Amino acid sequence: MRARVVALTLAVGLVGTCAAPAAAGQHALLGTDPATGTDARPDVGAALGDAGTAAALTRLLAGSVPDSSLLPQAADLVSPTRSFEGGIGLSTVSVDTGAELPYERAIARAVPAGTALSARAPATGDSLVRTAPPSEAEPARGKLPPEEGPLAALMRTERLAGQVHARWSVDRGPCVGQVAKATTTSGPISLGAAVASLPDVPFTELGLPGRMPSGSIATLGGLLSGRAGEGPLVRVPRGLTTVATVDVLTAAKRPTVRATSRVEADRIDIFPGSPLAMTATVRNAPALTANSTGKPETSRIVHDTPVVEFKRGGRTLFRLDRTRPARDVPIAVPGRGFAQRGLTSQPIVDGYGVGTNGKPVRLSAANRSRVTELFVLRLSVGGLTTRSATLDEPFTGHQVTGSARLLDVQLLPTDALTDALERDHELPSTLAHFTLGEQAVRAAAPPSGARCGEPGAGEVTIAAPPDEIAPGRSSAPPIRVLLWGGAGLVLLGAYLLAVARPRKQD
Repeated sequence: MRARVVALTLAVGLVGTCAAPAAAGQHALLGTDPATGTDARPDVGAALGDAGTAAALTRLLAGSVPDSSLLPQAADLVSPTRSFEGGIGLSTVSVDTGAELPYERAIARAVPAGTALSARAPATGDSLVRTAPPSEAEPARGKLPPEEGPLAALMRTERLAGQVHARWSVDRGPCVGQVAKATTTSGPISLGAAVASLPDVPFTELGLPGRMPSGSIATLGGLLSGRAGEGPLVRVPRGLTTVATVDVLTAAKRPTVRATSRVEADRIDIFPGSPLAMTATVRNAPALTANSTGKPETSRIVHDTPVVEFKRGGRTLFRLDRTRPARDVPIAVPGRGFAQRGLTSQPIVDGYGVGTNGKPVRLSAANRSRVTELFVLRLSVGGLTTRSATLDEPFTGHQVTGSARLLDVQLLPTDALTDALERDHELPSTLAHFTLGEQAVRAAAPPSGARCGEPGAGEVTIAAPPDEIAPGRSSAPPIRVLLWGGAGLVLLGAYLLAVARPRKQD
């Protein structure tokens, strides 16, 4: 089980935790009797669901950005003791009938960018947020400003738009069908103009035998451009849409809480600025759904595993799906005894070099064994992790959680690179880590199934929620933070340290 995915699942489990409301005025807000302290609130029903989807995430290990990095802005994201996890194009929804404040029962939020450290700090840029009760007839729509801080050095998109909607019934509480929905739609996404964790050192200074590329190891010898938005490691040319929803289904045999995370994408490019670029076509976009009936035997996680096909030109290279979810792509340089005419000095990717005519050239069988692998590009899909548990609060019931992703991209160093740099630079176990379409869901219900509220349960006893969570735009974080829980940050370092390096090449 991948620790990163476990971290996200645990983060979903922590969604229910939030800052305690201020003591002043609590009796009026919560409907309690100040003399006895008894709960005078009406029965608002019983349902709990969360869903979150991120267009793209990136992760950096503490202290992994050297002083000579080609992306010095990335150093502002980490410290010698603090790792970093952040993303763009976030859609999150939360439904909690046990919320103390009425307007927290249903929340939908579209966020341009966020980090694991922003759970209690202002979010980056303006967000779109809707809360209920009371319900609004129409969703809120608007443009979201792209990230302009240090995170933009690692990942950027040209434009973002969001749509959010939250609903609640005065008579039936959460039993309105779709209770909350959030959507973000991006323009082209670029990830990794250079490798932030590598020093700006020429290949020729590694002291390895053979003909070295002329560029820096931080740009993988010209596979990357080193300039934001141009020649990145990963590009999604037509953008990506993230959707998160929570529904309460009362027409089913047993009333069900359903939380769904969807990712919509059609094409992903790897090394798009190089003749060795690979084009990935998404044949089956993933959907991740948590269904809870309150009974373990009928509650489940449903996952449509993505199918991603990689090509170069018109030639199919490989396909990632349920049966083969991962592939390692070696990146090498010519070693001792390598001799093949008509090649430029660019690195060799999965047995292909760049010819002097600018086109990919497959190495001969003899030369494929005479290279020194310095990096491995690890591509993987799915990564489904599920968990079920008995729930005690805000009601007794059964809970299921799940997490998955569309495509995970990791750049790993080999022992050959680590040994060549160990005198002057200590490399992290993962040099770069990007994820497209991160998904997390949670759903819970009492044993009898999702329960509707009694008449009047949706009436709000205060005029409006405070400014930081008011319907419309907001620059503050959501009360429920789905993808950015503390568990994700705590386990991030353990995950990166646990990633196995490729074996040293002889």
